[in-house]
Amino acid sequence: DYMDTMVRELLMEDERHAISLEGFCDEIDRHLRPFPWGGEVSISIDPDARGALIEVNQVRFLRAILNILDNAWRSNMTTGGRGISLLVHRDAKTAEFEVLDNGPGYKGQKPMGRSGWGSTGLGLTFTRRVVSLHRGSLLIMNRTDGQRGARVVIYLPILSDPAQEPA
Repeated sequence: DYMDTMVRELLMEDERHAISLEGFCDEIDRHLRPFPWGGEVSISIDPDARGALIEVNQVRFLRAILNILDNAWRSNMTTGGRGISLLVHRDAKTAEFEVLDNGPGYKGQKPMGRSGWGSTGLGLTFTRRVVSLHRGSLLIMNRTDGQRGARVVIYLPILSDPAQEPA
């Protein structure tokens, strides 16, 4: 089913579908488990965010999220850190996908090219492009909770929230 969806969406270029944040988090969870770092990821979604809808090309946006999670794992590997958190929040108009790692943190330079972790450097470029095509934004910085590591946040517009709409 996943391969069929991927081929269809890749052939349809930017075909998008509405999905709840909870449903999309379930998709993330299902697809990250086979990765060697899949067991290190904890996903937490705020109860207020569960029913909110986003409109995404699920294949592309899922790949963008998995790329950020893979980068977090690679970052952890450089320091022996463990654990990756994916926190999903929302405000009135925006969904927020926040990834926290326990690696060395962000050095304050715009990430460009190779990370030095055996990658091509294309993953983050791809992720930035996918987020931009979804009318979102990407933020990379050090963690703000006093812990060592990086914080990567993807902001996406919320399509709607059926629970919040008047009857």
